[in-house]
Amino acid sequence: MNRLILFAHFDAENRVKPYILYHLQALKALGGRIHFISNSPLPSEEVEKVAPYVERTLLHENRGLDFGMWKDALEDLDFSSFDELVLTNSSVVGPIHPLAPIFQRMDGTPCDFWGMTESREILPHLQSFFLVFRKQVFSSSSFREFFSSVLPYRSRLNVVLAYELGLTTYLQENGFQGGAAFPNGNRRSPFLQNLVFRKSAVNRIRPKKNPTLFYPDLMILEGMPYFKIMLFRENPYGIRMDSLRRLIQSTGFDLNLMN
Repeated sequence: MNRLILFAHFDAENRVKPYILYHLQALKALGGRIHFISNSPLPSEEVEKVAPYVERTLLHENRGLDFGMWKDALEDLDFSSFDELVLTNSSVVGPIHPLAPIFQRMDGTPCDFWGMTESREILPHLQSFFLVFRKQVFSSSSFREFFSSVLPYRSRLNVVLAYELGLTTYLQENGFQGGAAFPNGNRRSPFLQNLVFRKSAVNRIRPKKNPTLFYPDLMILEGMPYFKIMLFRENPYGIRMDSLRRLIQSTGFDLNLMN
């Protein structure tokens, strides 16, 4: 398998934190050529940290978020020698479970592109923190047209609405079938019994069920290899983080890598 992996990175402190290096190491072990794109003005010593894992490093102006970084990296690439394209980013931490068995399982799934998870937040879509495209997709005019249309938005909401939600729908409308490694199901998380019901969260919980933020414990128990760093920075649904920390640590993952 000749695999190309585009890793989109941002860090407000202009650092490549240890969890990023851990992720890059796991992706390299998976096989493939990694291109690292950062929206942060990384000093040379930080760029040097990723050198053992990546084939190319691009420093990108802080606009367009992950889709803007992927667009710029894709513009000058020759896809003809690749069988698979992976898009991932620094919004997730892991893998805390092995990636290879997931890829092997999805290789036998009848789909043209897939993501780790799907969300019903706003519209059903594959979440963009980890997306995998087979050759028939990324070599298509539809794929090229989508990414050529990406604008350099600075707002995360605009990028999510236009591109994260839009990509799944656009590809499906153009005849491609998507899939999820960990599809939505009838989950009932033990965290739901321990929610800290902040006033700001009450009205958001029922209509918006982003599984990586609402059911992180069940996702991990199902074998999902990543968790969102937003849980530790913002915890938007107000879940009890002590339980999540214990669960993550039980996998053998060192939470200090996020520091």
